[in-house]
Amino acid sequence: MIPIVPPKVEVVKDIVLGLIENSYSRSEVKEWIIGMQKEHSIIFPGCMSFGMKNRFAEFVMFALFCINEVGVGKFDSPGEQFIRDVDLEEYLACLNEEDCTEISGNIVRLRPHQIQPVKKVYNTIVGIDCGNGQLLKDIGVFINRGYFLDLNDYREEALVEYCGSHFVLSYSHNINNNDLYIEGFECEK
Repeated sequence: MIPIVPPKVEVVKDIVLGLIENSYSRSEVKEWIIGMQKEHSIIFPGCMSFGMKNRFAEFVMFALFCINEVGVGKFDSPGEQFIRDVDLEEYLACLNEEDCTEISGNIVRLRPHQIQPVKKVYNTIVGIDCGNGQLLKDIGVFINRGYFLDLNDYREEALVEYCGSHFVLSYSHNINNNDLYIEGFECEK
């Protein structure tokens, strides 16, 4: 059994690395995250937090709630895990603050530590119909999967820079439409 300890970035890194290296099974991690929720979560009206200063580490904690979910992705193959091994590897790279070097044309994918704090978030700029899901594959950059517990929302997201401007590419597997949303934001200078 994985010890239930106060949530810290190093603990989250250990869990994710354990999943990648098969030191921990997905079932063990699911039991662990439920134990963490019981012992270390803070409940607010309509939401929950683990009280971590590192918001990405908190995002990863929420993703671990659906570590065993199969078949929830709209375009997944039968039996495919929603949180894929590549998502776990991306979580670890983000937690270790490794710079992302992925570029596709004028699109540069970023990791959370590579942007300044967000000053202003704009409404959705555009929604593009994904059709049969091919757009998610053709976008040219890796889109990481995660889970927003309070919204019960299975999502794929990527932070990108295009011609000097910053955007979030966001796709929800729960919303009835098939749109990939592009949302803009402005960073502090």
